[in-house]
Amino acid sequence: MADQVGFGRDGLRLTWLRPCAEARYCGSAVSWSQVRDGDPDRCPPQLRLLDGGTLFVARGRYEELAAAMAEAGVAVVRRPDVWADLLEPFVDTDYGVFRATCEERLRSVGFTDAEVAGIRRRVRWRMYALTALTWEWGGYGQCDLLLATSLFVRRMRWPRYRRFRSWTDAVAERARVCTIPSAPQARPSQTGNMASEEFHTEAAEGQRDRRFHGGAPDHLDDDELERRTEAERVEAGLEPYDPDDVPPAADAPVPSDITETDEFQGIEDVAARQEDELENIPLSDENPFPPTRYEEE
Repeated sequence: MADQVGFGRDGLRLTWLRPCAEARYCGSAVSWSQVRDGDPDRCPPQLRLLDGGTLFVARGRYEELAAAMAEAGVAVVRRPDVWADLLEPFVDTDYGVFRATCEERLRSVGFTDAEVAGIRRRVRWRMYALTALTWEWGGYGQCDLLLATSLFVRRMRWPRYRRFRSWTDAVAERARVCTIPSAPQARPSQTGNMASEEFHTEAAEGQRDRRFHGGAPDHLDDDELERRTEAERVEAGLEPYDPDDVPPAADAPVPSDITETDEFQGIEDVAARQEDELENIPLSDENPFPPTRYEEE
């Protein structure tokens, strides 16, 4: 995507800090008359042009993009993220959990199983390399595929890149007939809102906002690290149980004053009886025998 984007009444002005194939494909200016619709809530936000192309904007500018689209009268269209489902196997999570959901969504927009397998085979090595570099677990999209291509596919001349870029746009356009009224999910989910759903990852970082990409965590969660350490010690047999797994005691609360308990009162009664019956007198020449509990006959 462009390094800098300016929003105006006439359209967008794109600034590229270095020449690249993507800059040549998108150009330096796009008028609102060229824009068909867009989705400022997508990650990253995007505009779809009348010629079928897609223009991406940095996530941090989504509010400005939404305001500019509203002022220019550009329709907001939220459609299924086809590339998110196609690239799901390359994310650093267990694809088996989401396989059925992803493939069912792809079939619903007309992709056959053979077609899906062919697309994934075409892009697999660059996406594997991107995951090894970023530890991405939040989800991929078309913009990530373009990034992986620029990083790991060398000597891609302009005609070849133009064909590849147009192909990625055509694949994304397959979902045009299946627009949805609410914002799309950042990654496949069977239930719940994925942006706020807690998800287990290898990094002890707690909960993250899934509208932004994952990658290596900036800060680890000390509480999460402690919890996982305790669980691993129990699993390794170093601890008998995890304290967090023990339910609270169901017994009656212990009285705060122990002298009020029945047991303490019983001991006091026994001590008083022994004193009354002279059972606690120390042994001496005058009292050489310990007390007996047998009554005299």
